[in-house]
Amino acid sequence: MKTLLELTYTNNYTRLVKYACSYIGNEVEAEDIVQDTFMHIWSKFCVNRPEQTDADNIRYVTVVLKNKCLDFLRLKKRTNNVYYSGSDELDRLYDTRIQEENTSKDVDMEKLLHQAINNLPPKCRQIFIEKRLKGEKQKNIALKYNISIKTIEKQMNIAYKKLRNELNCCL
Repeated sequence: MKTLLELTYTNNYTRLVKYACSYIGNEVEAEDIVQDTFMHIWSKFCVNRPEQTDADNIRYVTVVLKNKCLDFLRLKKRTNNVYYSGSDELDRLYDTRIQEENTSKDVDMEKLLHQAINNLPPKCRQIFIEKRLKGEKQKNIALKYNISIKTIEKQMNIAYKKLRNELNCCL
């Protein structure tokens, strides 16, 4: 016969992994954190107090999982700032390769974004560049092109919609 904690684990594992993945961004690490969370709850409640029913409460499990994810992110942030000694040459080479891959992905994404902006209709592109890239206020743009603020809002919505569609197709 399964315990309440085991039932909670089997019934909610997939959902909890997705929840953790929304924080972490990596499914494999999210799975590890979910398993660590259940091990923590099991060691805290089931070993010391087997009759404890809080472990069955999915809200409690979710809060513990969220805290484990935040702890993981804090640790990851701290370890990214660690200085590597000469003995960690392989790690440094690996990190350099990862940075180069990320840089090339950023360059590719930037090219796609510029291409998508260039594909916008002329009026829409003009307003989008003024508002988003140059940081102009809507009022100044309206005065400059002798149009209403509602027109600017409408053109920005069109631009976002077209950019979203075009960039989703490319990714």
